[in-house]
Amino acid sequence: MIIRLLYSCGLRIGETVKIRTTDADLGNGILRLVNTKGDKQRLVPMSSGMTEILAKYRMAMKMNGKSDGWLSPSSKKNGHISDRAVKHRFEKILKDNDIRLDNRRKHERGPCLRHVFAFKSFAQTEMEGRGIDDAIPYLSIYLGHDSLNETSKYLKFNSELFPEIVQIWGDFMHGILPEVDHEA
Repeated sequence: MIIRLLYSCGLRIGETVKIRTTDADLGNGILRLVNTKGDKQRLVPMSSGMTEILAKYRMAMKMNGKSDGWLSPSSKKNGHISDRAVKHRFEKILKDNDIRLDNRRKHERGPCLRHVFAFKSFAQTEMEGRGIDDAIPYLSIYLGHDSLNETSKYLKFNSELFPEIVQIWGDFMHGILPEVDHEA
């Protein structure tokens, strides 16, 4: 459930593990995030599909009817699952499915589903014929950023996410610029 929320809502891991059952308004499809980065609060709308999955999860976890509790409870202590446990589990899922990140340096942060969410949001904006610059203020608020510059960093092109575009660009550029045999 945590990975689904990270991917479909663009949440930070720390925000996701701290969601209480009372913070998930399934009737309206909205998550209330409290004490996020910068000690802010925000409301995050979910898609109808994500809302339905979360409702089924709560039912399966026997959370319905409880007045309060963690949406992601820890099995080892009376609290929520830790950020570290989520990261470890995600790494295990990648490893078990033979998904390698060959260009990642040692101790570098792993794949960030929040970044994937932002990239996909920008791609959807473009596919709908709207300007990406117009989407930045909305996405900035949605992600809980302090400034538009924080959101703009997601516009940095990522060849891992779009390898087909890198190939198309390479094919297009082939032969246009002359090869340089020496440095001037």
